[in-house]
Amino acid sequence: MKHTPYFTQRKMSFASFFKLLIFTIWLFIPAKSTAQSRVEIGVNKNVELIMAMQVLTDMDSLILSSGFSGFPITTRLDFTLKNEYLNFFSPYKMSEPIKYFNKLITKGFIFGLPLTIAVLSDEELCLTNTCWIETLPSPPYPADFRYKVEGFLEMAKHFMEISGFENFFNSNLPVYDNLVTLQQNKISLESLVCDMERFFNKKLTGYHIVLVPLMWPGGMSLSSKEPCYAEYGETWILIGPKQVVNGLPDFGTIDEYSSVVVHEFCHAFIAPVCDKYKEKIMQFQDLYASEQKVFRRNGIHNWLDAVNELITRSAEIIITSGGDQKMKESKLLMQTKELGFRYLPELVQAIDKNCYQLGKDFEEAFPEIIATFNKIKSQQHIDG
Repeated sequence: MKHTPYFTQRKMSFASFFKLLIFTIWLFIPAKSTAQSRVEIGVNKNVELIMAMQVLTDMDSLILSSGFSGFPITTRLDFTLKNEYLNFFSPYKMSEPIKYFNKLITKGFIFGLPLTIAVLSDEELCLTNTCWIETLPSPPYPADFRYKVEGFLEMAKHFMEISGFENFFNSNLPVYDNLVTLQQNKISLESLVCDMERFFNKKLTGYHIVLVPLMWPGGMSLSSKEPCYAEYGETWILIGPKQVVNGLPDFGTIDEYSSVVVHEFCHAFIAPVCDKYKEKIMQFQDLYASEQKVFRRNGIHNWLDAVNELITRSAEIIITSGGDQKMKESKLLMQTKELGFRYLPELVQAIDKNCYQLGKDFEEAFPEIIATFNKIKSQQHIDG
């Protein structure tokens, strides 16, 4: 499979994940510099615990064999830290917490759900917010899903105790700190955020990047909101490494890293607008079928999530190109030809025209952007 660079909760058909409330700053190992004060970057202790458990489960094989997605959750890169995780925690593969985890996986507790719960929990592994659970569709999620999630967190506590995770994590603090420093030195995250805020004409209350060494080469986006029904809030993105440099997991070249950061943060701006225009978006849901193979390979299982992803990719191309026409064309060609997102050219053109040439606000221009799908649909009828 040709991996796409970025994957988000929207692509997992868990639309309610953008209504999350996250208070885990005390679990975060942030960069020491305050130069990028609005954009925190670090490693999350709870996420590392869940990843230590997840690599021992059957999740990757189930995801791939079921066709839920075309990529695994765990990185396939080989580096020292990953091997240390595997060697240290493998003796607990048949422990009760892992058996419980595997049982939940068969009930839909897959993909980004465990990591979502990790960042939704405090240092005592207690949920800080549950409104998102109530919005999960039943079926497929059982009515007692919250109870099962809380049971999972109890098992995670037990795993932490029996495996010695605390000592393992603390012994690797210098490694985590090094990863954070290396990424922070690549590019001004504050500058990237300013570019996005200018594009959307909107500011979020906080931007947080969580580096996840064991995760696949992409990302996922979570938005924290208070109250739960608020449209916008703080945003946390989880990112996995794309390569190994000097024995350490590395989160991509400057361009790759910038693109995934912009992509994932863009979801937080775009998802609420998609929700607002859901009825209009769903008028074109027939367009999902012709691109179903590409969408499903990327974990996108419905048309609303597909539109969210397509517009996010379009915005990412425009923002990261910085007005360079040749760069924009190159990025668009890669996304269209190599990754298979054939609807992007028309969307990029529509956003360019409405947001730049006509100077409209993104949300003001959104109906015109969505109308692009009508043109695509008409062209498909002409082509037969």
